[in-house]
Amino acid sequence: MIIEIRHYTYYPSEFRPFLKYYEEEGFSITSRHLGETVGIMTGISGIANRTFQFFAYKSYEHRLECRKGFLQDPVKQNFTSVADKAIIQQESILIEPTKFSPLFGEKSEKPLMKKEDGSLRYFDLTTFHVKPGRRQEVLELLEKKMLPLYKKYLSYEVGYFTKHYGETDAVLAMWGFDSEQQRMDQMKELENDPEYQKEITKLYALINGRESQMLQPTTYSPLR
Repeated sequence: MIIEIRHYTYYPSEFRPFLKYYEEEGFSITSRHLGETVGIMTGISGIANRTFQFFAYKSYEHRLECRKGFLQDPVKQNFTSVADKAIIQQESILIEPTKFSPLFGEKSEKPLMKKEDGSLRYFDLTTFHVKPGRRQEVLELLEKKMLPLYKKYLSYEVGYFTKHYGETDAVLAMWGFDSEQQRMDQMKELENDPEYQKEITKLYALINGRESQMLQPTTYSPLR
């Protein structure tokens, strides 16, 4: 299983109109072709006017077949024409779930995709920039030491992933929260735990840094 995260940055004046167009027309096109749609979200930290789209595929070959069908769809031509006028920059990264990832991993406990009351959550997508050759150590530390702490303090675990192509030593984590305030409160509680302080010190010795992107799902995102 692989997941493609597609980042799009839009012209400010085109951002809201294109989101409306994508909900009304574009979503049905991409959902029809691009594997399993996991999430359609907007960035609420860092670069403004940005969307993050998550698509899952059974394999790299499956992704290629899906993209072939997408490119051959006649309706796609008009969609592309509209998108090209709105988008400044686009980037695609491929990640694979770890065996201990709730999402698409080997764990029996799967992540909550949506809340029963229909309310939208907030998601934290954190990238750990691992020092060359130290990725396996980071994964072992996450699985054996950090996960019990994340599970204790954070509302929703979504997934843990490794990156392929580009910065291949990177490790990604995704968590969900009911609000931005809840994230701040829970992260503070986590960071005050002496056990966490001990383990995060070990982690920092294995990485060059970390960065977090806060995401808000659209109302039609499967993961929300």
